[in-house]
Amino acid sequence: MTMWTFSNKLYLLNTILQSTIAFLLYGYDKYLSRKYSRRRLRENNLHFFSILGGYPGALLAQKLFRHKTRKRKFLLVFWGGVVLHFVVVGVVVVFLRQFTFG
Repeated sequence: MTMWTFSNKLYLLNTILQSTIAFLLYGYDKYLSRKYSRRRLRENNLHFFSILGGYPGALLAQKLFRHKTRKRKFLLVFWGGVVLHFVVVGVVVVFLRQFTFG
């Protein structure tokens, strides 16, 4: 049975917050792509929030808005960011366990 420690709650809260931001940014970028063909958000901004933990919201927005689903380079960077996120989280967990459990 898993305990809901402070760090677990903090990670969940971060994921919800970053996912919400990423979802809204994807929706706004889709809106801009339909209304103004040139004035758009930078892809790096979308990737940034995905790497911070907003990948669930970003993935949902990609599917729901049908946005950024055909750009191969974008998707490679997106999934690379998801992998990077989990690698960093894994390293942090291992690091924290060394100090918590000796």
